[in-house]
Amino acid sequence: MKSFKIIFMIFSALLLVCLLNACRPTTEIMSGTPPLYQNQDQLIHSADAIIYGEVVKEYEAKKINISAEKSNEKKINDDNMVLFTVFDVRVDEIVKGNLRTGDVIQVKQLGDKNNAGVKEIVEAGGYFNTKRKYIMFLANFEHILPGVPYETLNPTVGHLEIQDRKIKANKLFHNTITKNEMIEYLKDKVKMLTS
Repeated sequence: MKSFKIIFMIFSALLLVCLLNACRPTTEIMSGTPPLYQNQDQLIHSADAIIYGEVVKEYEAKKINISAEKSNEKKINDDNMVLFTVFDVRVDEIVKGNLRTGDVIQVKQLGDKNNAGVKEIVEAGGYFNTKRKYIMFLANFEHILPGVPYETLNPTVGHLEIQDRKIKANKLFHNTITKNEMIEYLKDKVKMLTS
């Protein structure tokens, strides 16, 4: 009888811990797992901006505050500071968004490129490189996190590298058409998805 009570108390405690963990409020605006996109339309529709541009500068990795908390009374929590590698990207062509040709924007990628980086990014083709050109599907956090760089929507499918004027395929874009053909395809998709 005594062992039954002990087992019941242990089971009840475990159940309580599980329930409390499942019901806790979440305040993060970004999670460690990037959104998954099942198809091109989802990626194109979700992007705040789609650009073709060249990476012109790379910065040392730095921690960036990803908390949308605007209160000056709250001290920045280390949990809200995430390590990113930041790049300057010159916008050469706009497919979607409010940018202008010639703008230089900052785009961040999770992790420290020069210190092993993040496994998913490395396995998906790696970090951006200076003097290389990409089509980028970007999220803009300016309205909730002023001064925070753009970020690709997903580290594995959020950009397409241009090699020899052709697209380097990824999980969503399998064909290796030319950059110009891809830009026209994306512009047509944006029109279709926004009309």
